[in-house]
Amino acid sequence: FKRKFRHGFRMKIRFLKDISFHVNKGEIVALIGEIGAGKSTIFNLIERFYDPESGEMCLDHLSFREVEPGIWRQSFSYVPQDSQLFDGTVKDNIAYGLSSVAEEEIVHAAKLANAHDF
Repeated sequence: FKRKFRHGFRMKIRFLKDISFHVNKGEIVALIGEIGAGKSTIFNLIERFYDPESGEMCLDHLSFREVEPGIWRQSFSYVPQDSQLFDGTVKDNIAYGLSSVAEEEIVHAAKLANAHDF
């Protein structure tokens, strides 16, 4: 992961410069830092909500440019600093956007997310 990035109303300001890191398959990584340090921007880049002006980001040696954004996004997950729940129950939130889902799948997902006791 290497990149330079600018966005928003301040296109002349470089937000990130010379960022480089490697994450092994299955590894859990935490990005920590002060407010405004660029953590959310890095996640937005990883999730391909923005594309960089330069640099390279690879998944299994494939450039992000070679992988459809939807497929790319299935390979990552993260918890943003401003998590939100939608209206409804925890069960409704877990199943949000799914047309049909088994009760067992919801319970399993809740346990994986340590939300089963809610």
